[in-house]
Amino acid sequence: MTQKFSEGLVIISASGGKITSKQDVFYNPVMKLNRDLSVEFLKIVNQKCKVRNALDLMSASGIRLLRFKKEVSESIECVYNDYDKKSLELAKKNAKSNGVELVFENQDARKFSFDSNFDYVDLDPFGTPSPFTSHAIDLVNNKGFLAVTATDTSALYGTYPSACERKYSSTPIKSSFGHELGLRILAKQVISLGASQNTAMVPVFAHSSNHYMRVYFQKFNKDSLITKLVKDLGYFWYNPKTLERGVYELGDKVDGVVGGRMFLGNMFDNNLMRDWDNPLVNQIREEESLGVIGFYHLPDFGKKLKITLPKNELVLNKLKNNGFKAVNVHYKPQSIKTNASVKEFEKCLKQFYF
Repeated sequence: MTQKFSEGLVIISASGGKITSKQDVFYNPVMKLNRDLSVEFLKIVNQKCKVRNALDLMSASGIRLLRFKKEVSESIECVYNDYDKKSLELAKKNAKSNGVELVFENQDARKFSFDSNFDYVDLDPFGTPSPFTSHAIDLVNNKGFLAVTATDTSALYGTYPSACERKYSSTPIKSSFGHELGLRILAKQVISLGASQNTAMVPVFAHSSNHYMRVYFQKFNKDSLITKLVKDLGYFWYNPKTLERGVYELGDKVDGVVGGRMFLGNMFDNNLMRDWDNPLVNQIREEESLGVIGFYHLPDFGKKLKITLPKNELVLNKLKNNGFKAVNVHYKPQSIKTNASVKEFEKCLKQFYF
């Protein structure tokens, strides 16, 4: 049943209730944060790079593009595309009711063609983005941006490793910090496809929220950047018993499971995002400033050490008092990212009791 929904500066009509892949054009309130951040991201990018046009490859109700026009800039040409004709017709009504002009297309996202490429492309499918990613990269201008969402998180987290290997050509690691490794696998997929198309897809911002993962990339036609990005693709290992982990070099002997390939480089462009003031973004900025892969989930260590751990803030202060850097992480409650090793982290935790 079609209902009215308000988000940002727009009001749209769409189906409500439980969301399924077979449902008619729907509004997903859980993805509001996804859209909020894309609006803020485009504002920052537009100030620095002047975005001329934007494409939403799988637009559904059209709400993201309507918000771009209303909240970022009316001057940006926004191109709507969806293969579903019901979605197209409803989106036209939503655009009209909001007084917004969009360019409407009704094409298969894997074959989409237009008379120009785009400064910003959004790829937000139901499930894995893998079948559409290569073509989406082609549609981005040099120095333009691509945002990619994956909602098949169970594959990327490692719950279904065969699905991850099939869709992303990577082996995941099922762990408490699987959110971050999953994001890095998603980034690897886009970077690898870009490199095969002789283009550098540089991650500039990434987050894992609710039931999805999302990475923003900037595209460069620059061989030296391609080489650097490819060098940053590698493997990670983890021992679920000792909680030890680290970057894995081929040929190393480790006691644990190995995952990859995944992107092992920085996932945040501090220069580009310098003026973006948002609580979540600020937290991610802090996380990335440590240059550490993975994080520590306190319940894992409480179980191993057979102790009840104090709140995050007390642990953070203890780590800092011991000379380490430490921040909360956005991925998961009761988790900390720090440059302390596992043994050093455990030593700090034991100071609460011994």
